[in-house]
Amino acid sequence: MSIGRVVRPERRDVFAGVAITALGLAITFSNIRLPIMRNALVYAKMSVRLLDGTLRVSDIPSSPYGKGLGFPLLALPFVGAFGPNAGVQIASAICTVLFVAATVMFFRRFGERAGLNRASFGLGVVLVCWNPLVMYQFWSGYADSLFSAAFLAALVAFDKLITERTVRAALLYVVAVYASMIAKNIGVILPLTHVLYAAFFLSDVKQILRNRKLVAVVVLLAAALAVAVQLGRMGLNPTLPLNAQEKEFSANLGVIISFIRPNAKAFGGFLLLSLNVSVGLLFTRSSRRREVLPLYLASAGYCATMLAFYNSWFNIRFYFCVLPVLVLGVLPSLLALAPRARTVALALTLGVNAVLVATYNLPAVYASMPFSRQALEQNPLAQNPTFDNLRMGEHLNAKADLDCLNQLPPHATVVLAAEYYQDAVFGIYDKGGLLRPDLDVRFARLKAGQERIEPGTHIWFVLGDRPHDAFVQAFCENWGIQVEPVAGHVYLVR
Repeated sequence: MSIGRVVRPERRDVFAGVAITALGLAITFSNIRLPIMRNALVYAKMSVRLLDGTLRVSDIPSSPYGKGLGFPLLALPFVGAFGPNAGVQIASAICTVLFVAATVMFFRRFGERAGLNRASFGLGVVLVCWNPLVMYQFWSGYADSLFSAAFLAALVAFDKLITERTVRAALLYVVAVYASMIAKNIGVILPLTHVLYAAFFLSDVKQILRNRKLVAVVVLLAAALAVAVQLGRMGLNPTLPLNAQEKEFSANLGVIISFIRPNAKAFGGFLLLSLNVSVGLLFTRSSRRREVLPLYLASAGYCATMLAFYNSWFNIRFYFCVLPVLVLGVLPSLLALAPRARTVALALTLGVNAVLVATYNLPAVYASMPFSRQALEQNPLAQNPTFDNLRMGEHLNAKADLDCLNQLPPHATVVLAAEYYQDAVFGIYDKGGLLRPDLDVRFARLKAGQERIEPGTHIWFVLGDRPHDAFVQAFCENWGIQVEPVAGHVYLVR
């Protein structure tokens, strides 16, 4: 088969998806020995506990960390085969492949409505996926790609349900929505945003209401979904533990207005990071086409909810599920530019993103880029020391700490001191083959119990919600110990 036939216009989107997938998988396997961080530790811990029987799907509530079981269950065979560290990385790579495939499916469903021809869908796939936020998801060990793939699949299925009015579309829609929920709890808001979508199709909705069989199926599926959500709110649905996060949301309800400003700045940072110079073309042309307004409104409903969510200001990865919709608002304007201006805009957008992808996904490039920390990791747009999806610095710092611990004498005692999700880190790196098995590894919470940490013990202060120095100071005061630094975040008890 000739190259011309492989990349002929009607297959360029598939070719682009395959190319992105190949690069993402190559990056994943090149970073497979880097230690996972933050939420990835939680998902790995849940998979480990499911395997050893200390966490059961039948437990009520089943998730001690307030996370859905979707991603840990998907990661289960890979954690069992390759250990918790590599296992969740492989699982997130598979989920990101699903997101790329869902992006191709999304453009095939909605691209022509935005005034695009089939030959331009491949460029749309590249603009969505070729950025540091998406490429990091291949090896992050996070559940966001699974949620984002389900987010897009639900949009496509809902459009099929509205316009084609089939039982199969209704089934696909409910499966996609529930998959988004068990991937990330924020999936519960998707049906509400789809009501906004349906407002543009009142005549089609009336046609659905005349189909008694379809109405019966939709009502039955909607009732099942509502029951599953209500049980989750009550702590009685092991796959959807909504009770903990609902309490947090209620506690922050009175101060939602205070979240909007930092969250809006973070969203601006997300736009610049993913679309950079092309962001100025957003919605300047395709937004005038009524056929795609429902997509923009439904996505705006999702983003508006995230702007009022207290954790969004340092979790810009919450937004990358809407990237295909945003690119649908950019691409018609980009293609309408004069050839020279279009070439410059594309070269700048893809070139800047190539530098960012390399910097935040390849350790050697990151180490050689002196601008990286100042340019993005301390960007005031995010009001956070690091963008939550660009954690290469933390991965490398953790690797350096693990290398330091692996050089200790045989059977040395090591205490893991962690504040963020507390014991999630315990038993992950040693079972993942990143920490020597002969080391006597223990876990200590910030608040001291009856235990005593003896002089000569090494402490690794893994990570915390507060600044590192403040965490070390608080830990030492609570335990009544004094420490001296060894290297990185490793200390020796005097």
